[in-house]
Amino acid sequence: MNAHTKSLTFDQLDELDTIHKCLSSIADLMSPCTDLHTVNRDDLALLMRYFTDRLQKVTKEAV
Repeated sequence: MNAHTKSLTFDQLDELDTIHKCLSSIADLMSPCTDLHTVNRDDLALLMRYFTDRLQKVTKEAV
């Protein structure tokens, strides 16, 4: 490990994985393919859950 590399926590790695899967799901939805069976349903559910969690967090902070 070089001096400029930071170690990531498990929570940070999990967050990076979640964001990657969410972006992958968005990319699948944006593809011009007419067959939506190619969309990973687990990643799509994760995307919806991620946005729901973020919305709840921001809403709580605003109140």
